[in-house]
Amino acid sequence: MRKYFLILVVWILIGVYCHEFERNPALEVFLSDSLSYHPLNYYSPVWAPSGDKIYCIGMKVKEMGTVVRMLICINLPNKKRSVIVKDSVMHFTLSHNGNEIAYVKGATGREYVGEHTTPLIEEKIVFINLVTGERKEFSPTLPYIEDLKYTHDDKFLIFLAKGDTSISGFYSLNLSTWEDSLILKIPIKKETPLSFTLHPQNDRIIMDASEDMWYPQFHPNNLTLLCTVRDANARDPKEPPAEADEDEEIFLLDLSTGEKKPLNAKPYWATDIGRLSFSPDGSKIIFSAARPENFEGIPPFICQELWILNLE
Repeated sequence: MRKYFLILVVWILIGVYCHEFERNPALEVFLSDSLSYHPLNYYSPVWAPSGDKIYCIGMKVKEMGTVVRMLICINLPNKKRSVIVKDSVMHFTLSHNGNEIAYVKGATGREYVGEHTTPLIEEKIVFINLVTGERKEFSPTLPYIEDLKYTHDDKFLIFLAKGDTSISGFYSLNLSTWEDSLILKIPIKKETPLSFTLHPQNDRIIMDASEDMWYPQFHPNNLTLLCTVRDANARDPKEPPAEADEDEEIFLLDLSTGEKKPLNAKPYWATDIGRLSFSPDGSKIIFSAARPENFEGIPPFICQELWILNLE
């Protein structure tokens, strides 16, 4: 009797650990190099307001562990890729008129973990006019910029900066005078990655780090809706499924009611979802997510892909 009981327990455990993952049929892979021996990883996609382009960071690990972080433009619908910046792109943001990109220029060849790192030298903000090709540089007061966004009228750049001083927080850069000022002082731990967005009408800072809710993004046509990501820790896919894996998800938050709806956006049972962006009409979301397969010579979760979720 004990023998049959043990067999039953084993089969129950196998059934739990070998839970068959069912992907949402509204999900489609947009860009992936996961089958390549040296894959290009894609992060932080931003859908252009014109709807015909998507910008993202492309990261490649080259010989001797050298890391290259490029700024890439992807034309739709043929997905033709062009490189705007060849290296050292830490974070970037697109102006609301779609004519300018601001990116954080970091050091080349340092160690990166996902979308976050600790800087070795002072970083700069570089502005690129996508129409004329003109470039300008700005040196911030603090050395490490965590996130940045244009105000709704594209006249100011708001950025979240931290360093070894007591003046970490949100800064406003006047794009006409090139003067920056601290507008909101908040304590920030060095190891804590943060993200924020601005209200599309009044530029109120929206930052929700509670319950691991990251990368807030307003719906373009309904400002009562906000998308966020609950980011769970990645695990080795050879290990049994963990409860944390179920927490990796994209949520649609209704600010008027407080209702939070999961969108069933995980492309894999074990994954790591990154930044997201709405299409201009609000019908789709593009986001980065890690593929867990362990290919020969490639450790788990090194393949970061772009996925699109059709909300309709």
